[in-house]
Amino acid sequence: MNLTRAAHFVLITATAILLSACGGSEKLTQTRYKVKNYPKEKPFVYYNKIEINNKELNKEEKTILNSSLTTQLNDSMQVKVKESFLVFKKLVDPPVFDSVNAAESARNMEIYLKTIGYYYGTVAHQSTIDTFHAANPGKKEIRAATVFTVNTGPLVKIDSINFLLFDSAYPKQTAALQQLADAHRDKSLLKKDAAFTEDLILSELERLVELYRNNGYYKFSREQLIAEADSFYLPLLNPFLDPFERIRVLREAQKRKEKPVFNVFVRLRPVTDSTVIMPYTTGKVTIYPEYSNAAFDTTRYQTVEYDQLVLKNKANRFRPSFVSSHVYLRPGKVYKLNDLNRTLDDLNSLGTWQLIKIEPIEKPSSLAGKDTGEIDFDFQLVPFKRYTFSADLESVFNQVQQAAVGVAGNLIGFGLNLGIRNRNFLHRGIQFSNTLRFGVESGIGNFNPGLQAIELTYSSSLSIPKLVFLKQGIQSRFNQKRSFVTATASYIDRNINANGLYSLNNINISAGWQASINKPVRTTTFTLQPVNVEFVKLYDLSKPFKDTLDKNPFLRFSFQQGLVMGLAGSYLRTRKLSEFKTLYFRIGLEESGLTWGRALRSFPTIRNQLFTYLKGDVELKYSKVNANKTTWVFRTIAGAGYNFSDTASMPFFKQFTGGGPNSMRGWPLRSIGPGSRPLDPRGARGQFFSRSGDFIFEANAEYRYNIFTIIPNTAVIRGALFTDVGNVWNFRNRSNLGNDTVVVRLKNFVRDLGVSAGTGVRLDFVGLFVIRFDFAFRLKNPSLPFSEKNNGWRLPEISWKNIFSANEENRQWRYENFNFSIGINYPF
Repeated sequence: MNLTRAAHFVLITATAILLSACGGSEKLTQTRYKVKNYPKEKPFVYYNKIEINNKELNKEEKTILNSSLTTQLNDSMQVKVKESFLVFKKLVDPPVFDSVNAAESARNMEIYLKTIGYYYGTVAHQSTIDTFHAANPGKKEIRAATVFTVNTGPLVKIDSINFLLFDSAYPKQTAALQQLADAHRDKSLLKKDAAFTEDLILSELERLVELYRNNGYYKFSREQLIAEADSFYLPLLNPFLDPFERIRVLREAQKRKEKPVFNVFVRLRPVTDSTVIMPYTTGKVTIYPEYSNAAFDTTRYQTVEYDQLVLKNKANRFRPSFVSSHVYLRPGKVYKLNDLNRTLDDLNSLGTWQLIKIEPIEKPSSLAGKDTGEIDFDFQLVPFKRYTFSADLESVFNQVQQAAVGVAGNLIGFGLNLGIRNRNFLHRGIQFSNTLRFGVESGIGNFNPGLQAIELTYSSSLSIPKLVFLKQGIQSRFNQKRSFVTATASYIDRNINANGLYSLNNINISAGWQASINKPVRTTTFTLQPVNVEFVKLYDLSKPFKDTLDKNPFLRFSFQQGLVMGLAGSYLRTRKLSEFKTLYFRIGLEESGLTWGRALRSFPTIRNQLFTYLKGDVELKYSKVNANKTTWVFRTIAGAGYNFSDTASMPFFKQFTGGGPNSMRGWPLRSIGPGSRPLDPRGARGQFFSRSGDFIFEANAEYRYNIFTIIPNTAVIRGALFTDVGNVWNFRNRSNLGNDTVVVRLKNFVRDLGVSAGTGVRLDFVGLFVIRFDFAFRLKNPSLPFSEKNNGWRLPEISWKNIFSANEENRQWRYENFNFSIGINYPF
């Protein structure tokens, strides 16, 4: 079957299914889905249809509005339809139909329309009751279907915005409120011609409350404000208009009726408590860094004053400078809600205190008729235990029938992991973790008895809750920040008896800063590593292992030795475009041997082993949740790395790879590319793949949907349809000059792209993790000879035998056309 015929077949089949499922002449009470546990001899709610009349809304907007209106149905009008595999539907436990519930649902919809700006919207309803006989004539279903006809009317918009915050009983205090609102009018959420919606009005009132509470008004709340709307056109009241001017005004009033607008007035409710409109300053700030839940006894605490703060300590476990740097309230300053929230966020993010409690204490003098008040704050901080210890013992036993490359066929191993974590290192809230691992492996039986391998690994990490060496002004811009230092050193000897494998030393050191800016609709995270060191040394190789490396390029590249010394960094932003749409953007950069690493090249040992390269990548992801709870996710990633050393390509462990459960899912991991390099002959089971490249481009699209709910909000089976497009390439390939199919070329870019499509099943343990099974077929394989027909595109001959048969021919087909992968969590 060629591509054109296949496309026609898919189109005709999909059209037939669509027409059979939603034929226009079908009664609403006819078969849509099976019914389970329905009321006997009584009409029950079988189907509700909402028809929206509004020519100005597009299809997507109507879908979203339809979903919102559905939630306004009375509880006794709601239907529970379970879907399985996007096709099978079952109505479960339908309620008894009552026309009163239908009428109430229509009223609820009209109220909802007003909240979103359709103040003149109307909803009519009409119900039909039919008797349906199932396959068993003795069973009959009395089905009720209701059509709700929604005429939204025109969308009401905002014409003018007015702040009227004056109270004649308190002229001075309310004048200050009015002045503050006018000074920040440009930040108002209410704009001319914006839709007049309840959410927008409430958000504006919340903005004003936040504005006041960040300017000293500690007690000011939402209850002090009220919003009013007026649709009257004031020029109509002018009695001095001449006839021609009155005609113009009447025409304008008629236009406003066709496209109605409201004038919005934000007013202050009558003041009953003067302290509500009184500005406050911060008074005494007292902190208990070692507070315990035991009976409070002030005599047990020692008082220390530092940086205008009062610290009450028991054993001086925390340095005053550390505590002070994370508290942003100071005596005498105008009270700001942002300072209080920022203090809470900072203290919670440290991981030093398990409980944080704040007690505001209003001073009595603030109630004595003064113009300003004062409020004290007590911070009661309950710390975690300073030290946490961990220890675990692991064992493994491996038994095979024969030895290979001198490795023991029967192995038993033991590993001991010891860890200690200090949550308050140097009394500054620094998280200091140390882990030591010791492992041994021994052969038993007839093959290589005795000790076979030793592993010793030490890991250490420091997380400092500030950006060291940077000015306080820079640090104050971030919500969360930390400096980090990590180091790992390992020694592995797998050639103790000179007939094993190898010895390996590995060192990794990194140091830098990480900081985040968190705002309501977006989160931005910066990471900079001025120190990034990786060192691998392989030595003491046995002859069998050397022979294995010579025969297997993947293993040879995996054990590539060398030294990385340079910088690394990343920028990540997640932005919520709307309630249903999210945009994710990430850029990463890494180099070795070009900055401070280059300065150390004068040392021969470093010069001979140092990798010199520059690598960067960009990733963009967009997700959209539909009204029916399905999700579209699109991702694009592009990356490039260039090696400045004598070797042609990037270090193997720094190259880009495709395939596997999180990339080009039609290919196993490391099996696609580079470029249009021919496919390797199929090997034995467990064949290694070693394809990688200096340049990557990949684009993915995935449609996710629910299949079946096992346990509500706990375990759900979900499905997915996806397609992946991309490949990896090299920038240079000196071994194949003149006929280089692995190097990226603009003229061959489309030719070299791989394309796969497939489906997946996901077991989602909600809030924990996802187990994923993906089945993908290759629609365009750059590793195979290109066909002149269809420019290399082809439809795999999918059959039960090709996918599951153990015959050699079918295995070869799967090797060239199909891949099954298992993954944890979503691929992107």
